[in-house]
Amino acid sequence: MEPKVNRKKPTQIDLKTTPDADKSLKGTFISVLILGAFIILSWAGVYFIFLSRL
Repeated sequence: MEPKVNRKKPTQIDLKTTPDADKSLKGTFISVLILGAFIILSWAGVYFIFLSRL
């Protein structure tokens, strides 16, 4: 006897976005930009303090 194998095609995922999801992603993008700017400014500040003490 052969084992039964499920050979159905995989279902496709609906990738349509809703307007609410777009607003959420815009807020996330802005938050990431602000966090990135903070990290870069912090590193630059520490680097300039280092240079001033040489």
